[in-house]
Amino acid sequence: MLSTGKHPAAMEVPQTLPRTPGHHQEWLAACKGGPATFSNFGIAAQLTEVCLLGCLALRVGKKIEWDSPGLRAKNTPEADAFIRPPYRNGWHV
Repeated sequence: MLSTGKHPAAMEVPQTLPRTPGHHQEWLAACKGGPATFSNFGIAAQLTEVCLLGCLALRVGKKIEWDSPGLRAKNTPEADAFIRPPYRNGWHV
């Protein structure tokens, strides 16, 4: 179950961002012409890339210098096997 922010340490953190009513309500309100969702499609790709990059760094066990436009780890060639894995014969992307 998710924390509701009632922990004493959480109460001391200043509230600088608006709180969400829940992602379903947020999405429905945006569909009906309300404000854009907090985590909208405009940032989804970048957020996913950051999360996957963290997984990649853990997998190779090194700090990665990332080239986002080129989709490659500049200093870690061994990461290529995870970024662009080989496909079976007859399959390609």
